[in-house]
Amino acid sequence: MGRIRYTHNSFSIGILRKKIHGNTEFEGYNNSLEECENFQIQPTGGVFKRGGTKFVSRIKGDNAVLILFCYSSSEQYMCEFGDKYIRFYTKYGKLVDGDGKHVEIETPFSIESIKNIKTFQSGNILYLITDLGIYSLKRTSTTSFEIEDKPITYSAEPLT
Repeated sequence: MGRIRYTHNSFSIGILRKKIHGNTEFEGYNNSLEECENFQIQPTGGVFKRGGTKFVSRIKGDNAVLILFCYSSSEQYMCEFGDKYIRFYTKYGKLVDGDGKHVEIETPFSIESIKNIKTFQSGNILYLITDLGIYSLKRTSTTSFEIEDKPITYSAEPLT
């Protein structure tokens, strides 16, 4: 028995809900997908393969949390937050200093604090909201970071 092939030129409708599967009378049926795994649909109707990850290193301890630090569109870091440390990675692998050592800084955060960490970023500073307070992680150069020892204090006074 021969196979019938149908060429899709547009996926502008996106992924169909299960209730609509097989309903060929739906006007967007020919511009939709039943499933779209490992691809992303563009607003114009095309699809492209999504980016992936690559194994570059094992974590230092037993548990860690990965947090993205985007300094700019060309300089992005993945931060490995572990028990009392942060290690840094780039899209090329481990971030190393001039001596070839993996860039790492000490922190006051236990693994329990890190599991509940919240972050927000402004420029080259990543603010870390933990149960110990609000800290700032600052990028001082392409291979150098520092964390502020004292929690940031803020005033609850109303703005005038």
